[in-house]
Parts: sequence; structure tokens; C-alpha cells
Amino acid sequence: LQHYATPVAVDNCDGGLPSVVKPLSGFASGSKFLQGINTITYIAINYTVINFATPLNTSTCTFTITVIDSIPPVIDCAATQASVKVSSTNTGCGAIAHYEVIATDNCGIQSLNLTGIASDSVFPVGTTAVTYTATDGSKNVSAPCTFNVVVTDVTAPTFTNCPMSTIVYTDAGVCTSFQTYATPVAVDNCGGGPAPAVTFFSGLASGSKFQKGINTITYTAADNATPVNTSTCTFTITVIDSIPLVFNCPANVTVNSTPEVCGYVYTYTAPTVTVNCPGELTILTVRSSGGNLASGAIFPFGTSTLSFTASVGTTTSTCTYKVTVTDTEMENVNITSAGNFCSGGVGYLTATGATNRITTYKWQLKAKGASAFVDVTAPADYTAGGGIIYTTPLLSSANNGDQYRVVLTTKCDSAISSPFTLNVLECYVPIGFHRFPDGLPTCAQQAFRNLEKVFNIINGANWNNNSNWFTDPNMNKWFGVTMTDDGCDVKTLKVPMNLKRKASNGVDYIVGMPQSFKGSLNQISFSRLEELDLSGNNISFQIYDYNFPKLKILNLSNNNLSGNLPPLADLPSLQELYLNDNQLEGDVPAFIFNLKKFNLKNNKFTFSNLMNLVANMPASTAYSNQAAIPLSLRDGALIANTGSRNNADGMEQYTWLNNGEMVTTSSSNGFVPTTEGTYSVAVTHSELTVANDPNKNLVLTSNSIKVDATTVDALRTFTAQTNRSKVTLGISPNPATNEVKITFSNFGKGEATLNVYDVLGRLVVNKTIISFETTINISNFASGSYIVEIASNGEKFRDKLVKE
Repeated sequence: LQHYATPVAVDNCDGGLPSVVKPLSGFASGSKFLQGINTITYIAINYTVINFATPLNTSTCTFTITVIDSIPPVIDCAATQASVKVSSTNTGCGAIAHYEVIATDNCGIQSLNLTGIASDSVFPVGTTAVTYTATDGSKNVSAPCTFNVVVTDVTAPTFTNCPMSTIVYTDAGVCTSFQTYATPVAVDNCGGGPAPAVTFFSGLASGSKFQKGINTITYTAADNATPVNTSTCTFTITVIDSIPLVFNCPANVTVNSTPEVCGYVYTYTAPTVTVNCPGELTILTVRSSGGNLASGAIFPFGTSTLSFTASVGTTTSTCTYKVTVTDTEMENVNITSAGNFCSGGVGYLTATGATNRITTYKWQLKAKGASAFVDVTAPADYTAGGGIIYTTPLLSSANNGDQYRVVLTTKCDSAISSPFTLNVLECYVPIGFHRFPDGLPTCAQQAFRNLEKVFNIINGANWNNNSNWFTDPNMNKWFGVTMTDDGCDVKTLKVPMNLKRKASNGVDYIVGMPQSFKGSLNQISFSRLEELDLSGNNISFQIYDYNFPKLKILNLSNNNLSGNLPPLADLPSLQELYLNDNQLEGDVPAFIFNLKKFNLKNNKFTFSNLMNLVANMPASTAYSNQAAIPLSLRDGALIANTGSRNNADGMEQYTWLNNGEMVTTSSSNGFVPTTEGTYSVAVTHSELTVANDPNKNLVLTSNSIKVDATTVDALRTFTAQTNRSKVTLGISPNPATNEVKITFSNFGKGEATLNVYDVLGRLVVNKTIISFETTINISNFASGSYIVEIASNGEKFRDKLVKE
């Protein structure tokens, strides 16, 4: 607030009017002037008399009033101190502190000046002084405000190696365990000073004998803070008895039920226990939820489990064993079939059991496709002592897939047998069962019955095609039948490959076929039959006691005929015979070579009398693929044994095969393999080799022998072991280029044969030697390995020769 005198103006002309003084700018006197320079200006005006409104001359008066701030700022130090807040969680060895500085000034604060650590910074543990001053715009500085930020260490030390809890076993023969552990070490968040003091608190020191059980060890650590921060390290050493409790546990028990008890009264005592470390032993008996298994109780049928648990302190052991009670009161019923069930035939089921304990029984049936068994009516056919229960005969109501079972009630329990499933076959009907159809000529009735026999012998009910059989009086319409012109007898019967292999339920008709199906064509008379073709119908019987005087063609191929060739010499009109693809064996009788055609392929004939038959070969023959001849590996070679008679009779073509590929053909029945593989041989006769008709070539095939590389190598260097010490086969030089000298120390017993084979087993040298030393020229041999063999007095000696 300032006052000043109002300016006064005078004029040089006294006669004029007084000048008017007016303020032009600035504060008037008595105003509150602002800090700084305040400028005030007045103006003086001189007016004329003539025109008062027109000014003549003016002048100004300007001056300043300067206001200076002399009051310094003020900091409320008490409030600032009170505003200090320290984080409760230390950061390292310090904490974040926050404070607010409260300063005032009459003209406003220009700046706050800090000496120390700013707010919201990390302050170290302890007391930190912070000083602030305030400056206003006039550079007035407040009195300093100093306050303290106090940070207290609240973080406990940390153990760096607190041992892990461990489980150990007692030392041998004692109930303690000697154990050591590392002394724990602790570190503190505030380093640089003394390390935290680590103190053993409780438990056993390292190197002590620890008792069986859980041993707890505790260490404490204290830092140097005020107040002191502490932490603990606690771990356990659990000592387990190294010799556990040992039960004298009984073996499982199997007993027969006690008669009339429906179980077994079993008395037992708790098993004994061997204890290593003394203590209070407790044995508990664990009983199953099935009932009371106390000693002396009735143990039920089946298997019950007894379990005993022994404990000493924390050590436990368990003994468990089973008591199996065999139900001798319960029936074990076996249901069997009295023969096979046939559509339209009869049969019954037999149930066998120890019936002296049966109270009641009943049969139940679950028909094919049904979901449940139902009771069936059955007579009281029950033999108490014999143990047999059976049903009434099952007639045509028996269906394939029906299941029957027996439900029994005994003194102690009920029993249900396993179900028995019926296998209903389409069986033959007895001879004479078929009635003669109306219109059948009387002269054809015998042919009708003979065809009925054939129909039953080869299971005609299961033919693929049996159309019109036994129903049409014109038998020419029966499948496979051609009658004579007068309609009285059968001229041809041809039903090849006509037997079904599987029934509708998947059952093989052939396997398990009733014996009555395996008949024979005996006592059948077709006096005018010219052709009979039963090929491919699974026939395994012989043909004998027949009457086929006009039969020209008989075809029994693709069946199961075995053994020697059936005696068919009593077929005076027979011209063609087809027996191929059976299992016939032995020599072929001479009469067969009187036929115009025959086919014996794929059987097991050996033809030991071959040379006696060569001269009688018919125009059309088929021999190929006959019986396998034995092939064996002995004396360092593969030997094919065709029999001395065959070999002597000129069966000299031996085709040797390796893995199915021809290796060589020779006249020798011996072969030395020089490479590994699977070997076999096919033998043919020189006089039964027809290039344009392979079926006329008699071929005997052998079994196969696998020869590995080790065996091949042994054969290459083969020498009879029994003679190695006294017999020497020498080859010099070896390897060789031109001539080779061969010496044989065992020559004194007689002449010998020298053979040389190439790598394919082909004979390249064959000569008789009469001296212990001989020479052969190999200059024309191809380079490679060869086998030199000397046969003398029934023995063979071999060695390898290399041609360079």
C-alpha cells in the first residue's frame, strides 16, 4: 500500500487558464502496488480561451514505485518428517521410502533444493538425513529443513545348504545308524558386516548314532540387525530297520469242503514274526468283507484271503495267504451228445454228474436266436447212484444252434452247467427211405436203389446240385444221370466237384463227418454203366465188390484216395482211368498199361518196376510230379536216394536246383553244393522224356535241404575226420595254372576214383587212378575254385583246388 502527492503543473503564460493535470497510467495513490516496478504517468494540458475544447500544449510526469519481496519461504519441517513412509519389505539391504515436502511463500515457491536421497528411492538400512531449502522468485531462501529416514532390516538370514531330509537303514546288527551331515551355512541380505551367527538348536549333531525312527535336527541363524532377525533350518534323518519284520507266513491252503457244512471249518493261529529291533509288537488280523474269517469259522466255497499285519513302531510287514475251499457238494455236470443230430433224424443229450448230492434238476433250452433260456419238459429220468440224467429223444424239433443246459439244486448251492450247442447236420436217410415216384418204370427200380446208395455214400444231401433226385420218375432229369435208351438202367453218372464244403453255419461237412457217410461202392450193380465220374467229392474209401461190366471211363481224381492203387483189374471194359491228384503210393500194377488213357499225376507212385513197364506204355499217359524221393546231406555231399533198382534201371537224369533255379543236370545222384541256398533235385528217366508232352515225363521230386555258408565252406575243405590222421590228400601246386599233381596216401587198399567238381557242382574230371600219385591238366579250366574228390573203399576225401 503506497501514497504519493498528486503532481501540479504551471504555465508560462500567467494570463492563461490553469493547466489541467490528469493521471494517464499506473496505480493511484493509496493503491496496493505489485511486487516489481510500478510506473505512474500524469499529463498536464493547457486550453485556449477562444476554443476551450482545443488543447494548446501538453506535458507528462512519469515516475516509478518499485516493490521488493523481502520475506523468505517457509518449510513445514515437522509435517515433512511426519510424511516419511518406509516400505515394509526390504529391497536387498534397504527399502523404498516416500515423503512429501511442505513449503510456503508469500509470493510463491520457485524451487525446492534437496541435499540427500529423493523420495521413492531405496534408502539404506539405518538413519539417513535429508535436507531441503525453498527459494522464491526474489531469491529469498528459506531456513533449511532437515529430517531423518529410518530403515530397519526385517529380512531374516537365508540358509544356503540346509540338508535334505533322508531315509537311511540301520547299521548291521544294531538299531541305530551312524550318520554325518554338512553344518548349515547362512547368508544375510545386508552383506559387508559380520556373517549371521548359525547355532545348533536341537537334535543330534553330525557324526552321531541316530536311533530308529524319525530324528529331527534344527539349526538357527541370527543377523546383526536391531532387532535381530532369525531363521531356522530343519531336516530329518529317518532310520528304518534294515532287517524288516519277517513273517513265518503259511503257504496257500486248498481243502475240500467239510461234508454237510457247505464250507470248511478252518482253524489257524497267527503266524510268528522275527523282529530285529525290540519294541511293542502288534499283529492285526485283516478280515475280508465277505464274512467272518476268524479261526474256527466256516470258510465259504471258493477262495478267501487271510491277511496279517505286524508293526513295531513305524515298521510294518504283511503276511497274506489264501484258503481255497473246493466245493465237493457242488455238481460238475458234463453234457455230451449221443451221436450227431440230423435233420429228420433222432438224438438225445446226456448230462453226467455226481448225482448223489443233487436235490432237484431241470433242463433248459435257449433256441437259436433267442435271448434267454426257458425250462423244457423232461421226464424224471434220474438215477441217484449212477449219476446219469438225460432228456427225451430230440426229434425233428432239434435246430442247428439250439443250446441246452442243466440247472441243479444241491444241498449247499445251485449249479448251472455250461450250455451245449447242437450241431444239426443235413444227414443221409436210410437206404429205402425214398419212395418210388409215380410213373417210375418197374425196370428202373433197381437203378433207383443203386443211385440211392451212391447218394448216401458221398453225402448227396449236401451236394451243390441234386435237383430232381428221387422226385422225378424220368431219371434222365436227375442231375448228372443219363439213362440207357430203354430207361431201365444208368448209362453215365457224372457228379464231379458236387460236394458242399461248408454248411450254412460255417461247419465243415468233411471234418467230423459221421462214419456212415464213409461207405464204399460195394454191392452196387450198374450192369450197363459206361462212365462214372465222382471226382472232387472228398472220397477216401476203396472201390471193391462191384459190378460194372460195361464201365469204360472211371474218374476218381481230386479226392482223398490213399494207399496202393485199388484193385481195378475186374473192370473188363475199362479204357480210361483218371486217378490224378490223390495220395496213392507204391508200384503201379501192370494192368494199367493196357489202358488207352490214364492220368497218375500228383500222387506218390515210385515205379520201382519201371523198366518192366516201359515197353507197354499206352498212347496217352500222365506221370508227372510223383512221390518225393529222400534227399540228405552226408559224406560232404547231397545224396538223392532213388533206390538201387531205379538207379540201376537207368533213371539217370538228376536236375539239381538251388532256390528253385536249375544249377546243373548230371547222371550222378550226388552233388557238392558250393554256394549257400535251398537245394532240391528232380529225377527223370531217359526213356520217359517226351519233349512235346511233359505229362508223359516221369518226374520224381525230392525234399529240400537248406545249406548255409558255413556248411558250404566245410564241404569245400571236407576230409573224413576219422581218417584225417592216417590219410593225406595232397594237391600241388595249389593255386595252380596248368598241371596239378595229386597224391593219395591211402591208395594201397585198391584203385580209387578221382572226381573234380566246379563251383556249380558239375563234374569236370572223372578218372580211375591206380597209383598213389597222378597228374591232371587244368590249363583249360576257368579261373576259380574247384573240389577235388577221391573215392576209395567206400569213403570220400575232398580238398579245394584254386585255378589261377
